Amino acid sequence: MEAPHECDADMQRDGVSPRPPAGRGERSWWLGQLVESAPLHAWQHRFGGRTPQEIVALPVGDDWKDELHAAWCRAAVRQRDAAWSRALLGAPSTPPATGPGTSSLAEREKLLATLEDGERAEWVAAFIAAHGLSEAFQLLGVCTVPWAEPLGRAVVDALDIARDAGSYPWSFSGVMGLAERCLDPGEADRLEILTATPDEQEDASPGAGGYWSEAFQRLVGTLRLRASMLAELSDAPTPVATGRTFRPVRRLRSHLRLGRLTTWVLTQSTIDCVVAPGVKISATPFSFSGAMSASGMMPPPKTLMSSASRCLSSSMTFTKSVLCAPERIDRPIASASS
Repeated sequence: MEAPHECDADMQRDGVSPRPPAGRGERSWWLGQLVESAPLHAWQHRFGGRTPQEIVALPVGDDWKDELHAAWCRAAVRQRDAAWSRALLGAPSTPPATGPGTSSLAEREKLLATLEDGERAEWVAAFIAAHGLSEAFQLLGVCTVPWAEPLGRAVVDALDIARDAGSYPWSFSGVMGLAERCLDPGEADRLEILTATPDEQEDASPGAGGYWSEAFQRLVGTLRLRASMLAELSDAPTPVATGRTFRPVRRLRSHLRLGRLTTWVLTQSTIDCVVAPGVKISATPFSFSGAMSASGMMPPPKTLMSSASRCLSSSMTFTKSVLCAPERIDRPIASASS
């Protein structure tokens, strides 16, 4: 393969920009634009009807492979070509550094977006089973919510493996937060077994089992809360008028109040997802939370004002009101009737 040596008038007429961005070579810049703009089916015709997988697997000379494959990735995303996306993604078990297309997780995320929801979830689930959660966090964000059963099971199994390995749960706080929001609420009962505190292992981090138990308890509690919300919101009432307010309107108001409460609970559960070791401070009782300001600070205590200060304050207020009052009208304006 040979990249263009110049950007001639014909290339510029077809939309190729002649000036590359800073830090980019001219030939690689021109090559990337040409490949990205070309229809992908033209490559199959050019290579004698070969499949996208066979074309991607072909050797590329002169060290242009990375540039060529990156341009193919952009073309597959732009043209929404699922066949080319599968070829450039490769098998989920293949290490990203040695994959057929691109090793960039950002590019893989865009390629996955061109696949159907079920196929996308199965690919990410297989990727997690092969490589763990450390490299799959960015890919989870492109999957449809709630997660399909294979994907949810793969995430939970990977978290269970991380717990057995002796690591702390705050190393996976981001995945835990996603699981609380994206797992199917019906999985709560199946995850109940993970809330038990396991026996402490010799090679495990001190106290890790208890921290994992708290994290899974929070996960199960959030899933059950989401299940209750879903059951409440899915109850569609018949639009029957009662007085001046329709019943669906009243139900909607209660749903909005429930939504605000649930948003607060989910926010608190996400913030508390990282369980740090050390002395624990009890939370502010709910009965006292009404006196807390929006920034989380307690207001200063109320102080009493003496009678002399109160009189001085009243006189100052009266003086200000007099000074700011409009000029008085000496004579009343005669009405039109008179």
